[in-house]
Amino acid sequence: MASTFVFHLRMAKYVLLVIVFYTVTCQRDEDYPQRPDRCQVPPEVMYRQCCIFPPFFTRDIAKNCGALLTMNFIQGNITGFTRRTISRCKHWRCVLSKYDMLTPTGRLDDEKYYIHLDKWVELNPSFANAMLNAKVNCKLSFRHVMPLDPCEFYNFHGCIRNYIDLNCPAYVNTPQCAEVKEFHAECREFFYKK
Repeated sequence: MASTFVFHLRMAKYVLLVIVFYTVTCQRDEDYPQRPDRCQVPPEVMYRQCCIFPPFFTRDIAKNCGALLTMNFIQGNITGFTRRTISRCKHWRCVLSKYDMLTPTGRLDDEKYYIHLDKWVELNPSFANAMLNAKVNCKLSFRHVMPLDPCEFYNFHGCIRNYIDLNCPAYVNTPQCAEVKEFHAECREFFYKK
C-alpha cells in the first residue's frame, strides 16, 4: 500500500515537471516569433557595439555602487566603456536609491524612472522616437511583474537598452555597422518580447 502511494506521488511529481517544462517552453515560443533563417544572426554580428548612446546613469554613481568600468575599442578610433557589476541586485538597489527611484517598500517607482528617461531624451533628442517606443513596449512586456524589485530591474532596463539598440537613430559609420543596421532593419521584429 505504501509503495503504491510512493509510486503515485513520484508519478505526480514527474507529470508536474513535464507540465511546467511544457508551459515554460510554450511561453518562450509565444514571446518570440519563430525566426526565419535569414534572421539567425551569428554572435559576432549581433554583439557589435554600433549604436553608441550615452549612459542612463552617471559614471560616478555607477562606480560608487560597485560597477567596474572597462574600456572597449569598438571600431577604429571609437572607444566606449562597459559597466560590469559583481552583485546585480546590490548594485541596482544602490543606483535606484541614489536616484530616489525606489518606493518606500523598496520597489521600482516606474513613474520616476520614466521621468528620468525623459530627462535623458531631452539631452539626447535624436533618441526620442526610439525611447518612446521602448518605454511603451517594455512596460507592456513587464506589466505582469510590476512593481519590480531592484533585482528584476536589470531585465527591465535591459529591455529599454535592447529596444534603443535595435532602433538606433545613428549607427557608427563603418562597413561592419552598416551590416548590423541592415540586419536590424530586416529582422528587428524577431528580437522583441511580446
